[in-house]
Amino acid sequence: MSGRQPRENKKKNARLEAMQAMKDQKAKADSGSALASFELEEDEDVFDTMDETEYADVVEKRRNAGDFVVDDGECTTTE
Repeated sequence: MSGRQPRENKKKNARLEAMQAMKDQKAKADSGSALASFELEEDEDVFDTMDETEYADVVEKRRNAGDFVVDDGECTTTE
């Protein structure tokens, strides 16, 4: 039986070390270290900012461009 004792101690020590490592990881996660090191990068503005008169000018230019879809009066239906 004396040959079995060191093997059991090795297993026990390995389990204890693994448990301690898990406790350390949990404590590290709970301390917010991962969150503290996270940095959010801000993107450039997605939309242009303009006042009402600038917007009205843009809309007027688009209307005058003639790029609107015009209904040609034909209706296509399949019967």
